[in-house]
Amino acid sequence: MLRKTMEVLALFSLARRELGVVQAAELLGRPKSTVSRWLAAMGDAGFLDRDAESGLYRLSLRLAAFGDLARQTTSLQRLARPYLNE
Repeated sequence: MLRKTMEVLALFSLARRELGVVQAAELLGRPKSTVSRWLAAMGDAGFLDRDAESGLYRLSLRLAAFGDLARQTTSLQRLARPYLNE
């Protein structure tokens, strides 16, 4: 399931901030019903948000929090932090 989740997350970019089930299924080369279940499960887990009007999915703020944590804990960040604090 982790590989499938990563495949879905990799579809999003600055140029493609939102995705519908049909578009995601086409990009992944998977059946629409399968991708629909994946997207719904990722939404239930808090990794994707679904717009109630358009039905399109987008990355959630929960992922932004993970990204911020990763950025703050990289070795470069840890090495530079004392100098930046001065």
